[in-house]
Amino acid sequence: MSEIMKFKNVLIIFLLIFINLFMFAACEAKKNSENGENSEKPIEQVTNIYLSKDFLIMQEGEIEKIDVSANSPDFDVRLATWSSSSESVVVAAGTVIAVAPGYAEVTAEYGNVRAVCKVGVSSKNSGGFSLSAEQIVLDEGQESAVSVIYEGQKYPNVAWRSYDAGVVQVENGKVCAFGAGETILQADVHGIVLQANVIVAGVDGNLKEWYPDGEPLYRGVELSDLAHSERRFVVYARKTDKGLYLGGSAWHATYVSGKSLWHQNTNFEAQVLYDNISLIQYYASEGFRTAAASTYIKTYPNTEAKSEYDLYRTDFELFIPYVTTEDFIRCGVAFKTPGEQIAMLRGGDAPFISKSDWWWVDLHCPSNAAELYYIYDDGIYETAKEVA
Repeated sequence: MSEIMKFKNVLIIFLLIFINLFMFAACEAKKNSENGENSEKPIEQVTNIYLSKDFLIMQEGEIEKIDVSANSPDFDVRLATWSSSSESVVVAAGTVIAVAPGYAEVTAEYGNVRAVCKVGVSSKNSGGFSLSAEQIVLDEGQESAVSVIYEGQKYPNVAWRSYDAGVVQVENGKVCAFGAGETILQADVHGIVLQANVIVAGVDGNLKEWYPDGEPLYRGVELSDLAHSERRFVVYARKTDKGLYLGGSAWHATYVSGKSLWHQNTNFEAQVLYDNISLIQYYASEGFRTAAASTYIKTYPNTEAKSEYDLYRTDFELFIPYVTTEDFIRCGVAFKTPGEQIAMLRGGDAPFISKSDWWWVDLHCPSNAAELYYIYDDGIYETAKEVA
């Protein structure tokens, strides 16, 4: 065999070896990528991750599943790592196991981003002790009382603790709200741990938060009687992972306050449908507060009044705690200024119908579940959004 042929054969052998090595390396890279290895690029491209639950109160021995997700096609759930700030309280690996009474923060990390779930663990055996409230909703600056109950009586010897003093502080059962947020309130009775969820909603009547640049951040609805007067009723709403926020204004001719019952005063009302069965009523009325919600309402002279029909403006906000697996909340809304009999407000130039103190239209009637709105994280819809 000539030297040239030998050289060609050696060259072919080397080329075949190189091609095989290249194909093997490519296959390994693909396999590693599919198994979550060698994935710096997708990790870098994911800028936010989300947990299915960011707050849990459990009993020792219970198990809860937490899912992590991201709005990115590059997200690979297998690359998320989990940790617990106190494994003596909870152990976390996507599944949270309540080991012992106490508090821990479960963290999911993905590259340089993270998301946290706050977890409180109560004693499995309560020994007959219970809290007077397992969820407390407060406005900033507001105070409330909570107690431990034993055999129907308030129990005196309790060690109280708040796990976020920037949200609430507690002393001898007196709870003081300092800032918007959510935390866990703990009562220790002779080693028995009881825990409550505390939400400070931060409802303050600053409606510019709903439309900071003059345009609303969330879909709203406006009811008007502009064909006959300057009366109007505007409502914005949004669903969050904590519950339902509503805010808005009404322009009207009369103003009533100081009465002994909430519905005897100028007020805003919402009714929420729970489990497609129960309608629960919440309201914002001056001098009154719905116990399970955070509310704000204020009426003042309308400096831009155009007639006798819009002499007053009422601003209101309402936060209602509501955790649901649905991506919407069904809710109806209404406004009332007693004695101001008006045809039910309708959009545009719709004809008058029977007069009432209450202001609502179709899809606003709080007492009829079939006429409730669908409220999503981006606002109010008359019907359910179509799923793509």
